[in-house]
Amino acid sequence: MSQPEPSLKSERRKCYEARDKYVDCIDKFLAQGKNEQEAEKACRAERKGFNGNCPTSWVNHFIRKYQFERYKKTLAEQGVNIADKNALSERVFRSLSTSAAWFFPFIPSKFHRPMLEMAPQFQFLASPSDPVCNEKTTQSLLAEVLRCHTYFDETVFLNTLKILSETKTIGNRTDGLRLAMIRYIGIVFHSIKDEKLRKSLSDVANKVDKCKIPTFKAEQELFFASMQPSENIPNFAKCMHKTDLIVCYFRRELEAKNWKNVRDLIALHPKFVPLYEHVDEFLKVAKHQKVTKEELLDVFMHYAQANNPYFVEEDDFNKVMKIVFKSYNVTVSDTVSDMNTVKKTYISVKEASLLKKAIDEYVYNSKEGFVKSKEYEKVAVRVREWKKARKLKDGKNVVVVDSLNFGVGRDPVEWNDISNQFQHVLFATRYPPSLVRDKVIKRYDGNALFCDKLSADDLIILRMALEFGPQTSLVTNDQYRDHRRAVCNLDPILEKIWDDFLIDAVYRHKDNCIEPRRSYNLRVRKINDRWHIPVLNFEGSSENMRNLKIYRIDT
Repeated sequence: MSQPEPSLKSERRKCYEARDKYVDCIDKFLAQGKNEQEAEKACRAERKGFNGNCPTSWVNHFIRKYQFERYKKTLAEQGVNIADKNALSERVFRSLSTSAAWFFPFIPSKFHRPMLEMAPQFQFLASPSDPVCNEKTTQSLLAEVLRCHTYFDETVFLNTLKILSETKTIGNRTDGLRLAMIRYIGIVFHSIKDEKLRKSLSDVANKVDKCKIPTFKAEQELFFASMQPSENIPNFAKCMHKTDLIVCYFRRELEAKNWKNVRDLIALHPKFVPLYEHVDEFLKVAKHQKVTKEELLDVFMHYAQANNPYFVEEDDFNKVMKIVFKSYNVTVSDTVSDMNTVKKTYISVKEASLLKKAIDEYVYNSKEGFVKSKEYEKVAVRVREWKKARKLKDGKNVVVVDSLNFGVGRDPVEWNDISNQFQHVLFATRYPPSLVRDKVIKRYDGNALFCDKLSADDLIILRMALEFGPQTSLVTNDQYRDHRRAVCNLDPILEKIWDDFLIDAVYRHKDNCIEPRRSYNLRVRKINDRWHIPVLNFEGSSENMRNLKIYRIDT
């Protein structure tokens, strides 16, 4: 007889035991007079015996948490203010580096990012001993250092620089390596502010052989030129590393405090410019050039609108946008009145037909979720019957409720709350047991569509809504992210139709509560020369219902 699988609770208990053993080990060596680094090194040698059946990632999590608390305690004992950002960030970084030897000074950085642990084959870079140069793996090594942002570690930086200076790029088949070297140098150059280290990078860049292939050569020259002062912004249309190049040039223009080029890069490449990460430098440039409040807000809000035309997540609003508004004394008010003055729009019947066709092709071609053709076709037949009986057109005042788990009781929905907001309420649910089915039919006046237990139910719900028409609403907690990728297949026209429909059609529910019906489109936009920003505090787990607020920006 096979052994039962261990429960999550028992697995977690083993991990706590592993954590406790590690803590005891650290304390034991500290009591023997070893310093923290020596104690950690000795305990790492013994850590295999701590893990047992516990996943290493869990052990690391507990160890990091323990070390973080230790460093906070150490700071307090030393009389250091915990709120001191610089001191705390250094210790937090050290507390996160349990399984690698990053105990070296930071390189002064303009745009710091948290470092990740490198793959085992590249961890030798963190050792003070001379690195072993292997030209065959140099490209992979550079890519890994960039991925993990470990070039901020002084030892990794110097070892990588040594490898770059010793790597030979002679020959006709090394263009990929040549470009990788200049790309690495360009990215790191614009990430640090130590002029001596920057000069070291530039010196190495000058010694890298020119690429032979025209496209590689052109891109290599662009990375090299990004490290030189200039008033010109190149065209990135045919670049293989477009994102990296745009970031390099954007950082160059921020450093040069060239407002015109900063503004143009944001306007031309909003999807590639990481403005939120550089908002402090962005504001410094604007104030240095005495940019007006109106111009700054327009540049900033057009960027936000281009990246998400529908809403702003609350974290971004609180941590980034409020900094911008405060720095320019912008008034922010919580109001929805202006949004109601703009007529609500919907996707057209033609656009709805395109989306229905794409969903049909996806379902029939992929056999996704065991959808039966007969059952899928029944949706259209049943909807036509409802439309004819109720004289419905374009889905006006119709809501389709995703109650597919009604029989199990996991997604309870409140009939009165929905029917008070919508005139025509239709439910879709799995085939439940007969007693539950009778209850559903009785409760919902026969307005329920049943589907097979193995169906791709979320697609059936979406298809049902579109069959009623483009003005139909949905009550569902599904995110449809995977289906969006599969159905739209990177077609930008279909993706926009999909987003325009679902962003305005979907209402969330939780604990018998439904989001209030909206008489406006969720859009970041200007109304009467004032920006209006829908802010959502949650858009993820179905266990939480999001909270929506509309903010007006008064200049």
